[in-house]
Amino acid sequence: MITEYKHTYCLTAAQCNAQREVAPATLIQQIIDVATEHADTINIGFQRMGKNSALWVLSRVAYEIKRYPGILEEYTITTWIEGYNKLFSDRDFAISDASGEVIGYARTVWMAIDKDTRRPTDLTHVADPEVVRTDLVCDMERPGKIRFPKEHNEASGYRFGASDIDFNRHVTSRRYVELIIDQLPLEVYDQCLMTRFEIAYSHESLCGECVKVMSGCDPSTDALISTIESTDETQKCITRAWFVKREDGSSVPAAKLLEY
Repeated sequence: MITEYKHTYCLTAAQCNAQREVAPATLIQQIIDVATEHADTINIGFQRMGKNSALWVLSRVAYEIKRYPGILEEYTITTWIEGYNKLFSDRDFAISDASGEVIGYARTVWMAIDKDTRRPTDLTHVADPEVVRTDLVCDMERPGKIRFPKEHNEASGYRFGASDIDFNRHVTSRRYVELIIDQLPLEVYDQCLMTRFEIAYSHESLCGECVKVMSGCDPSTDALISTIESTDETQKCITRAWFVKREDGSSVPAAKLLEY
């Protein structure tokens, strides 16, 4: 059984952002893709879950990175299952460059939902202790609870369309991340590097739904906190991000980012 799964990418121009690096939304999508490939390989993927009328959904993802792979660069994402319980499965990742140097890590939390009721379902029917790798190290802190600050910027609106929807018929993780990224102007990303990003999903969004996107500063951590909410203030997701200056690696407080 393959308990440690690897996928090597070569970054194309289409996958790059304006800084000629892999875009955060693309990186998160690749993390999801590698997790999906591994799940299929060890027979806990779409077909196996479908037999129990269940679907995998991502509850939380966080990554920490020294640098982002650049255009035409090869890099490898390695994944393994750290553990699981009745409701959640913890899956970790390492991101390595072509020389084998680890340039980043990621942590994800997955759950299964009933495809008809959309409610959480029991994971014990697919849980296998033989796939768990407690010997491998994911060298980053686990993401904690994120609270949205009382003071924040003016909300911007968005209506989800057909291209935002995945095969589960809800909004993709990629679209959420792109909406959060767009909270800051391009010059922020030209001058600053987002070294850690966390996103926690609360409620699914559907095609045609209108949401508002807002960002604020967490004064205790200097992190940028962003949220996507429905018009009735139901939280869809919440994120937390830290930035450093590209020129010298010094930290950039979120309050400074929001001044751009």
